[in-house]
Amino acid sequence: MKTIIKILVLFLIVFVSCSKNDNPQTKVKQLTIFFVNDVHGQIDNFSKIKHIIDLEKQKTNVIIASSGDLFSGNPIVDNSVEKGYPMVDLMNRLEFDIAVLGNHEFDYGIDILKQRNEQANFDWICANVNSGNTSMPQPEAYKTIEKEDLKITFLGLVETNGKQNGTIPSAHPWKMEGLTFERPENVIDQYSNIKSLEGSDLYIALSHLGYGGSGKILGDVTLAEQYPWFDLIIGGHSHQIINTTINNIPIFQSGSYLHNLGKIELTIKNKKIKSYNFELIDLDKYQEFDPEIKTIIDEYMNYPI
Repeated sequence: MKTIIKILVLFLIVFVSCSKNDNPQTKVKQLTIFFVNDVHGQIDNFSKIKHIIDLEKQKTNVIIASSGDLFSGNPIVDNSVEKGYPMVDLMNRLEFDIAVLGNHEFDYGIDILKQRNEQANFDWICANVNSGNTSMPQPEAYKTIEKEDLKITFLGLVETNGKQNGTIPSAHPWKMEGLTFERPENVIDQYSNIKSLEGSDLYIALSHLGYGGSGKILGDVTLAEQYPWFDLIIGGHSHQIINTTINNIPIFQSGSYLHNLGKIELTIKNKKIKSYNFELIDLDKYQEFDPEIKTIIDEYMNYPI
């Protein structure tokens, strides 16, 4: 009888243990997010990024993101027959997942941005722009990306510190005619419960606000201080290398001009970040590259403008 009881107890322990491990709420999940910000048309190092990402995909789930300003800064991209297309083409080939509209995404004008948007295999997001009656498709405010058993939601925000009394991004006003913008702080509250609605593991602000922020100007620091429901902030616009934590929210930037690649390794449990590691990969020093992507870059670089 005692032997039977011991067997039953052991069975119950094993059953409960297995049940806990099978529960998606308590399961430990791994994710790596690679990101760039303020690339400004620099494409030279994309072949190195492809090599890095392909290695990581052999080990874990990967998301690739841009936190804005892909365009403006390199005549190879800006003066291409299709302005900006080399950038979008390479991002497609690297299988980027998501990008927020930065202020310099509007530099080519609405019609060209529409074309690049339609050619992109990744999602453009921005919560505080309204395309109105223009040709530009209305960007989604947020997007949830699924990787196996992971659901990661990104909310996109762009700064509005340009002309017209700070009601548009820092770009040429005539390039944005017909678009309307809201101050970021005027729209964020309506997305406070998106993580719950989407059933997401993490809720990330993909921000092109700049790092600091003060007074009426919202930046990543004030974003973390005032809106504690974000799990993570991936920033851009201020061209900085950032690795800090404000209000228990990690904030990152990777610099600018594709000199670096940001790598965030995340351990997730109970829909929270259990631990993370940030690495800034110096692409100028990185030696390995993907030969196919390198050939495509060389073709773009050698094409007469």
